[in-house]
Amino acid sequence: MPVFARPENYLLELGRDEPILLVTDLHFMKGDLLLISTDRRYIPAKKEPFRDIVVILDKVSKEIASLARVEFVPGRKEGGPEHIEADMFQLDVIADKQKRGEIRPIKGTKGLGYERLIHSKGTKKFAPMSHLELEPAMREIEHDDIVGVCRAMIRTKF
Repeated sequence: MPVFARPENYLLELGRDEPILLVTDLHFMKGDLLLISTDRRYIPAKKEPFRDIVVILDKVSKEIASLARVEFVPGRKEGGPEHIEADMFQLDVIADKQKRGEIRPIKGTKGLGYERLIHSKGTKKFAPMSHLELEPAMREIEHDDIVGVCRAMIRTKF
């Protein structure tokens, strides 16, 4: 039986609003099809090093939350116990913070430098911030939150 025709596989078409399209190192394009397998044999073992594109289940709503790039992080003294980190591709965080007036670009940096609003003793001022402060925190997930893994990408437009 061809790999596409198995009941545990489905194709997910990337629409124009998918946050994963903004991640340039993944090279995905609108219209690409991702072959997602829900077969647990293809989901890496709990202690096995991996870095994959997966589908995550939202435990609260019991619905598919989103695509994420997950990575197993072994336990270390400085990094804490072993865990799985999920990058949910929330790249719109900077735009949202700008709209709310929490941050603004530093003039002359062409959008590469930002400063954050600080409230101090009844006054407001802006202070430079690092790029690490801009990036959304990686979400820690449980192994069982992974309900599917991307096994292949099919480009539909060239």
